[in-house]
Amino acid sequence: MRTNPKAIPSDQGAVSANRIDEHDVGTRLMTARARCAGTIVFTTSFGLVDQVLTHWIASAGLAREIIFATLDTGRLFPEVHDLWALTEDRYGISIRGYAPEAADIERLVLQQGINGFRISPETRRRCCAVRKLVPLERALQGAAGWITGLRADQSRARADTSFLQQDTERGLLKIS
Repeated sequence: MRTNPKAIPSDQGAVSANRIDEHDVGTRLMTARARCAGTIVFTTSFGLVDQVLTHWIASAGLAREIIFATLDTGRLFPEVHDLWALTEDRYGISIRGYAPEAADIERLVLQQGINGFRISPETRRRCCAVRKLVPLERALQGAAGWITGLRADQSRARADTSFLQQDTERGLLKIS
């Protein structure tokens, strides 16, 4: 199986940069499950792509085999919490929330102010590390695979995103 969706010939159930049909995604999810011997975590931000992935995971019968997780940064809108609850109810799943450490947030706000991430690229990176990266590491602890909503057609930087790739930094299979 080829790992770049753009490289699959149309006579093999093609996936173009602009369209992915449900059969292809279900097959990809089952392939990822078969290739990953341990726990798989799907991190959702409740955006459109992640909601579609949640549907496909549930439709493929994998909802009980995959841990659903989200990063509750402390800055989510109430509508996100409402969608979180609706998603759990609709699919009969539990989505684990991973929040930043309270002491880290208190220190960050004391140093930068509540909207300090708007000051500079450096303050934005610090905020992201505290609110997203540290909780993400906790969410992925012990996982063998990680499903993300990354797509090759999202940006030039992601153009080489493969369906399956080894995340050497975290030592797990990244499934995009």
